[in-house]
Amino acid sequence: MKHPAQLLSPADYDLIIAHLNEWLAIFKKKKGSITTEELQVKDTLLTQLTEIRQKKKKSTATPFGA
Repeated sequence: MKHPAQLLSPADYDLIIAHLNEWLAIFKKKKGSITTEELQVKDTLLTQLTEIRQKKKKSTATPFGA
């Protein structure tokens, strides 16, 4: 059985990242500000999601002419 993250495509990760940024903007608007800790969590999540997305793009790329 595959881990759910293995079933996601690079486009799925793009969508997750977009939703995370949208959620953060809504959170900031409602709360008025964001703490340093909250920003660190966001940055960590974005970094990890971006790294996974890049690895998936490389692993799903087909060789030229294939």
